[in-house]
Amino acid sequence: MENKNQKAIVLMPIVPMRGEASHRSEMITQCLFGDLLNVLEEEGEWCKIKAEFDSYEGFVEKKQIVYLNDLELEDLQNKKWGTINTPFAMIFRSDTKSSIVIPAGSQLPLNGRLQIKDVAFTYSPTIVQVPEKNENEEIFRQDIVEFALDFVGAPYLWGGKTLFGLDCSGFAQSVYRTRGINLLRDASMQATQGEDIGFIELAKSGDLVFFGEPEGNITHVGIYMGEGYIVHASGCVRIDKVDNMGIYVEATKEYTHKLRSIKNIVNL
Repeated sequence: MENKNQKAIVLMPIVPMRGEASHRSEMITQCLFGDLLNVLEEEGEWCKIKAEFDSYEGFVEKKQIVYLNDLELEDLQNKKWGTINTPFAMIFRSDTKSSIVIPAGSQLPLNGRLQIKDVAFTYSPTIVQVPEKNENEEIFRQDIVEFALDFVGAPYLWGGKTLFGLDCSGFAQSVYRTRGINLLRDASMQATQGEDIGFIELAKSGDLVFFGEPEGNITHVGIYMGEGYIVHASGCVRIDKVDNMGIYVEATKEYTHKLRSIKNIVNL
């Protein structure tokens, strides 16, 4: 394996990151359009990368990313960037003369154009926003919940983090990223962020709720909606009741996840 120290960018809607340098290896997360990557090593058709956004490491196919030289990197760093804060958006690609769909959390310059080498992407600048926290915390928290509800019904997909398939922590990461809050990738990592809240009665809309066995790892996360309800990815993105014992599914009249902790993430 050849050691590298190079930057790359994602110019596809989604690029799967795998645990090993093989198509048979599980997808552990996804890189989204506009994500910058640190290329650590190369191994045949694969490279080991670290995503700049959340420092997550894994393997991607070399042909699915675009390497940047120093001038290209400097040009990108001098641009003002924003985030797609709707479940998906359309952009136009010059070389194929076609529109492509990119998911929430994708990164684009604010001026409506991105050119890398001979390929240009154009789009309405209105689809890109610089995430800002609303000065009114209550309104900001409700905005988080309302955006999360746009994903209800989206299928569960291990390693996914888009409307077309996502896991529990990918769901949380994508929702908060569009609102200017950077979460780590896995639920166990996210549980180390934010401020502890002791009981569900003290939780507010937009807080994160974590689940797992009492002596084991955190295995699940959801977004608290308020009034004893949670929106989370389990089979699909869904709404269920939650209390100090865990998630209660009314249809089966059983608890499916045991409550471990609650975190105020809004003040990160």
